[in-house]
Amino acid sequence: MRIILPALFMAIVIGACTLVIAQDATPPETEATAETKSANADKIRELMVERRDTLNGYYKVVYAKYLAGQVAIVEVYDAEANLMGAKLDLAETDEERLELHKARVKLLKEQEQKLYAYTQSGQLPAGEHLQGKARRLAAEIELLEEEDRQQ
Repeated sequence: MRIILPALFMAIVIGACTLVIAQDATPPETEATAETKSANADKIRELMVERRDTLNGYYKVVYAKYLAGQVAIVEVYDAEANLMGAKLDLAETDEERLELHKARVKLLKEQEQKLYAYTQSGQLPAGEHLQGKARRLAAEIELLEEEDRQQ
């Protein structure tokens, strides 16, 4: 009895350890190895394309109104920024996403500089350029996060 009890205890410990190691070594059979497409993926993509095209049309209208003196440049910049965001949402590859992020930051830097000049010259109310700066900062943060994600 003295030998049987410790031997039984050792057998249980070894068996439990073996089960734990075996569970860690084999992947669960219920998990899919590839990403599965959601039931609404095609419809979502279709709507995203429609949104991008709509924002592109809106940008053209706002720009024409700006040239005719009917709206302020701020509205053109808002429309342009929204269009860039929609294009980014549709990016399919990491390289495409990164390039769009970079283009967006560049665009927003240019807009920020122009808005600052307009506020300094009195063409826009004081502080109006701060919204452009905030938008540019958010885009730079997103670019850096994208770079980190891709590494």
